[in-house]
Amino acid sequence: LPLDPNHHLAEKAERLMEENLMLKDNYQRYAALTKREMELLRYIASGEKAGEISKRIHISEKTLNTHRRNIKRKIGARTHYDIIKFAQAFNLV
Repeated sequence: LPLDPNHHLAEKAERLMEENLMLKDNYQRYAALTKREMELLRYIASGEKAGEISKRIHISEKTLNTHRRNIKRKIGARTHYDIIKFAQAFNLV
């Protein structure tokens, strides 16, 4: 269904299509995350500080940083923004 490019829905439709492609392209990466990594990804993407997360789940900040590094590697993220986009696409935040 063609949309007028000047219509506000055109931008939204484009974003939805891009997100759908991102989901398809990254589903294997998402599936490779452990349950614990998904939990931590949710906290990290929601903006919680390392100290808050480590206290909440009873691990050291060093262990949390190791998990964060593994998550970034598994999902192919380079920045915190990449982590947030990934988590949002998979409804973790």
